[in-house]
Amino acid sequence: MEIRKMKRVLFVLAAVATLFTACNQDVLGTLYDESFGAENGAELGSFTFAASVLNLETGSEDQNMVLIPIYRGNLNQNVVNLKFEIEAYVPKDTIIDNSLQTVQVKQWVAKDPEGLFSLATERVVFQDGQYMAYARVSYTDINSLSLINDYRIRLSLLGGVSPSNKSQTVVSLKRRLTFEYLGECTYIDSCLFAEAYKADVYRAKEAEVYRIMDPYSEGLLAEEYAAEGMAGKPASFVQITVLEDNSLKFDPICTGMLIPDPTGADKMHMTYAYHAKEYGGNSDFSMYEDSNRKVGDKRLELIPIYCLPTFHFGHLNGGGYDGAFPLTIILP
Repeated sequence: MEIRKMKRVLFVLAAVATLFTACNQDVLGTLYDESFGAENGAELGSFTFAASVLNLETGSEDQNMVLIPIYRGNLNQNVVNLKFEIEAYVPKDTIIDNSLQTVQVKQWVAKDPEGLFSLATERVVFQDGQYMAYARVSYTDINSLSLINDYRIRLSLLGGVSPSNKSQTVVSLKRRLTFEYLGECTYIDSCLFAEAYKADVYRAKEAEVYRIMDPYSEGLLAEEYAAEGMAGKPASFVQITVLEDNSLKFDPICTGMLIPDPTGADKMHMTYAYHAKEYGGNSDFSMYEDSNRKVGDKRLELIPIYCLPTFHFGHLNGGGYDGAFPLTIILP
């Protein structure tokens, strides 16, 4: 197992060293604590989001409000202004077969065309002595939200951005579901692991949504990623939604595998597994957009794109695969 693992590490590093795809969106962010401002030389107005991508849930107990944390590195400025956008389908005229046609395309708009979401206030005020405050996004009613679809909201800080440059965050928002325990599934990640691992799996009562609990920690230890300093904190769960046509959707999966910075900088990059439709780099993985499916009653077959969002979305390759690797979950 160790020999196979070491070969995997080598191909990952070799692939990363040649990456040059570009995208300015990263996923991981360091939460500021009270020592940041004074001890790390933060500048005035050093506001930041925790990360450039946030996966959040909301339910009736949230009283129609979503809270998104904003941090500041010091106490010298108390107010930051926000810009709100939501991803929505809008009509666009285009030429198809030599004729002008109107099609629906996704893009960021300043006002929700469905009238569900809005920014509660455009100004966030920090309380005296506090390093964190909340942006507040309100919605009309929890029962108006889809059980299976995500809502993507983009918030931007207007001025006073910290050196981390996390001036913008994209919130992937889901309606909170009620999950019931199914048993143990078999989790087979062909990018990270030589072996298959067991994990507890739950299914939502309201829709065919599966939640696989902590499927990476055991493998990161067993296959010695942790011993080599290449293990970070993986996702506490992986959530997969089965749509009516048996296709699968899932949020970016934090695998917990860390890759050293190929430029020699003293930092590590977290490996994520993205749905091909959500991949943010320049490489073309559109051929895998429809490759994620439920097969039979027990098998979920995914083809995620394994990449480093904090290193220009550079993708991994090796073992006959280039960026896209099979990920299979066998349900109990």
